[in-house]
Amino acid sequence: MNTKYRISKYLTNVFCGLPIDIETRNKYFLRIRQLLLDKLVVIENRLKKQEKNRQTTTYIKFSHGRRTWYLGFYIPCSFCSNVCAYVMSNNRKVCQNCRSKVIVTPTPPTRNTFKNYC
Repeated sequence: MNTKYRISKYLTNVFCGLPIDIETRNKYFLRIRQLLLDKLVVIENRLKKQEKNRQTTTYIKFSHGRRTWYLGFYIPCSFCSNVCAYVMSNNRKVCQNCRSKVIVTPTPPTRNTFKNYC
């Protein structure tokens, strides 16, 4: 089974449980499927080895009327047993609570503030 098919089956099951009429389901189905496919590609690219503190969420937000749903991918946090909400470069997967533990701030280079003028 390819990824597009699995995401389509997931969305079909999710939409069956949501209190949304069939016309609205058909209207948003293709767009949400494409957003989830794009999110998966972005997550895979973000996990590559880079020395940056950039982060990407693992979910998309879907609103209809007064209700909001978050659809995304389950990735466990690397530091605790919570569900990961952010994926960072250098293969770091963190939840909201552990995010401050993994951000690496490099020390600024020392600069000579006094310039020698001849």
